[in-house]
Amino acid sequence: MQQDFRGANLQGKSFRGQDLTGANFSYSDIRGANFANAILTKANFHQAQAGLSKNWTSFLLTSSLLLSAISGLIPAITSSWIAWFFTPDFIEQHSAFPGLLTLTALIVFFITTIVQGLGILAVAVTVVIAIAIGLVGGLAGIVAIIAAVLGAIAVALAIATATAVASSTGGTMALFMVVAVAGVKTILELKNLTGVDHGFTSGAVGFAELGILVGWSIVSLTVTLAIIGLGTYIALRSLANDPKYAWIHRIVVVFAATGGTSFRQADLTEANFKYALLQNTNFIGAIITRTRWNEARRLDFARVGKSILHHQAVRDLLVTGNGYNKSYEGLNLQGTNLVGANLNKANLKKANISQATLQRANLEEANLTQVQAIGTNFRGVYLTGACLEKVHIDSTTMLNRVDCRYIYLLENPSSIKGERERRPQDPSKVFDFGSGEFERLCQSLWSNIVQIYLPNSMNREAFIAAYHQLMEENPGITPHRLQKQEHHFLLTLTLPEDADKNKIKQYFSILQQSSSPV
Repeated sequence: MQQDFRGANLQGKSFRGQDLTGANFSYSDIRGANFANAILTKANFHQAQAGLSKNWTSFLLTSSLLLSAISGLIPAITSSWIAWFFTPDFIEQHSAFPGLLTLTALIVFFITTIVQGLGILAVAVTVVIAIAIGLVGGLAGIVAIIAAVLGAIAVALAIATATAVASSTGGTMALFMVVAVAGVKTILELKNLTGVDHGFTSGAVGFAELGILVGWSIVSLTVTLAIIGLGTYIALRSLANDPKYAWIHRIVVVFAATGGTSFRQADLTEANFKYALLQNTNFIGAIITRTRWNEARRLDFARVGKSILHHQAVRDLLVTGNGYNKSYEGLNLQGTNLVGANLNKANLKKANISQATLQRANLEEANLTQVQAIGTNFRGVYLTGACLEKVHIDSTTMLNRVDCRYIYLLENPSSIKGERERRPQDPSKVFDFGSGEFERLCQSLWSNIVQIYLPNSMNREAFIAAYHQLMEENPGITPHRLQKQEHHFLLTLTLPEDADKNKIKQYFSILQQSSSPV
């Protein structure tokens, strides 16, 4: 099968389940194409255009505009309910207090949503407000508050989805549709309110009645525009990846990726998406080990599931390659492609960079304390001044041609010596590039690590007893983790330089005969 698709128009084509190892899709149009379950190891998608086909774009944009029309009705209806509190009949029977309370409650909700986002706090405030108004103004007050919340969310979803499907043009069309429908509906509600049912005369309107009518109109229009304004604000913030509106963004991405390019459960190991346009694309379940994302466009509008791309900081690092002085503490960077990345002074403490490739990356003065780096490619990395305290490496970690003059073995100065354990220890000396000194030092670091495999059926009490005995008799040992794997447990320990690995393993030899699971 042809493997060179460079510059081809492949809209809507299906490559489902095919072996396309090393195929060239650079500069091609793959909008709406299906690569589900395909093998795309080392495939080249440089400057490819993924996303929605023209037909799907038209369909989803039409759906978004329909949603816009519906969402435009909600603010107008909500404003008429709130304005009902200020009709002569209602004021005569109850007073203007419920109406003023409702308006105050809406202002509080709007401010809370803008400051805190559409999270638990905003929901809690809304519930409390609705109950309070319900006790004073009855069911209408509760309905008005709930409708205002739903109206803002509906407007936000309409504008955001239209923008995600058809960029700023779609968003503008959606906003126009919302305003137009809301305006017409508000005018109709105003016209209906001039009837006798609400205390107005059906003929000529008196001065007092005219004043009330003008006031009602101002309240109604203000509430309508406020709800639309809040919805627009939420849409813009969600499109900008504001974490306060993350769930809105997720809904928008799922909707906008319907019918888009699919890499679902495809093998994209070491594939290249440099400069590719990836909005409205589905990567759920795909294998993205060492996949290259440099300068990929609109990756934040692709469906990435629970992969490493889910975390915005990781995604931004993979796209820009710039992690200078940024924190990635504890994050999962396993299998990432960070070739040539700038991680100077970055905080990678407790991060997992196993199986990642960092060739020629700048890690000078980076904090690599307790980093998991099994099978990581550090070839040609700049590592001067980095901290390697309790770094977890082994014989599969590649450290060839590392450019490093000195490192530190402690993140913070020792309480005893007040030093960070510089290597080489003499401040006037540095590692000679290409001499092998640095590699030998790192080898001594991982040579003191022992991994003990224990059966799933081992006895809990026996394990605890053996572990406590080990730590009491060998205080220099540093435990890393007890990790449950498919058929066994894996216990990882760092030993003192003079420790006997075989002797340490004997502490757990009796567990091989146990039968009660941990």
